[in-house]
Amino acid sequence: MKQFKYIPPYLSALLLTVLCFSAKGQPDFSLSNGVYRIPYTDGTDVRITRDHLNHTPPGRIDMIGINGAAPYKIVAAGNGTIRHIDDTHENVDCDGGDCAPCNNYVWIEHPNGEWTKYTHFIKGSVNALGWEVDDVVCVGDYLGNEGDIGCASGDHLHFEVAVPDDINDPFDPVGGFINGVNLIPVICGIDGNFFTDDSEYTAGPCDPVDCQADLSLNDVAFPNVFVHMATNSISSGGASTVTTGAAGLFQAEGFIHLSPDFQVALGSEFNARIGECNKPVWEDVANCPNFTGPDPPGIAFPPGQGSGILALYSQPNPASDELAVHFRLPEAGAYRLDVLDVQGRLVRSVSHPEMNPAGKYTLELKVTDLEPGTYTLLLLAGKESGVERFVVAR
Repeated sequence: MKQFKYIPPYLSALLLTVLCFSAKGQPDFSLSNGVYRIPYTDGTDVRITRDHLNHTPPGRIDMIGINGAAPYKIVAAGNGTIRHIDDTHENVDCDGGDCAPCNNYVWIEHPNGEWTKYTHFIKGSVNALGWEVDDVVCVGDYLGNEGDIGCASGDHLHFEVAVPDDINDPFDPVGGFINGVNLIPVICGIDGNFFTDDSEYTAGPCDPVDCQADLSLNDVAFPNVFVHMATNSISSGGASTVTTGAAGLFQAEGFIHLSPDFQVALGSEFNARIGECNKPVWEDVANCPNFTGPDPPGIAFPPGQGSGILALYSQPNPASDELAVHFRLPEAGAYRLDVLDVQGRLVRSVSHPEMNPAGKYTLELKVTDLEPGTYTLLLLAGKESGVERFVVAR
């Protein structure tokens, strides 16, 4: 078991990511970076029929509306951009057959690089609302109606959060299956902040009043999946342990304190970050109610990129020689970009302490001197922070 006794000040204030993978094991799935709402209209009672472990294949979620208001309305789990709509198929009998070509589904790309998928819509219910590919959707926007089209045994919503391996080839258009990695969605306003099998929830907007102000977690052996959020602080003392195979998250608005005895086992993943409780850290999207203003003039970002508060992203990813790091300053000020290795150690830093005008920026980073592996970009600008992972491969 590896013990982490020191947290650099710039990390303890904003983000700590501990990835302790080994041959002994690793988490079945990582937690999402985004915080999402239940993807049904407000007031809908929902039951989880298969969670991320019990679904076949694993990593996805099946859920159904249960309060008698069918057809149940499906909504966007977060702000983003529609990347695909397949809404033309009829109900089919899939017994013994391949139903994948018959799925009705929507993929939404979110500003943090994560994508959400919504499957089994009733035929025509998405197009009837006027949605088109490349439309911006805001969290809670009505997308279409729950159905049983495609690989389904009864009306339900198949929901997933994923990160594509290649933004240019994110999924198989036949059935919409992700070419990438599925994540456990972090969900606002529910017990534990992630879906569990056979649990029932009531859909509603993300609301910080649902959170405790301060959490003290002492001498805790954390379970395999855990999420703790607070409006002010989270402290964990004593011999608290993140066990092998666990995936965990602390998110607080004020500060997070880990004692010197806080331990993270090999084969686990743990993140501690500053962010509003029950709120995404990337929710700022043009045309949505919480958007802070139009993009300042400058570099043209590719479709679907550059709409977060700092809009941090990098390309190519994986990189072998140079990495282009793109971001946006929403207001004039200083900024610093840190590069951290998989153990959270600072390997490079680019600082611009002068007053930089608001706008879009690109930094070119040479990565030829970095060993192959996964790295984290941490952008600090005023009270805002942005995080992006990239891979060096040769």
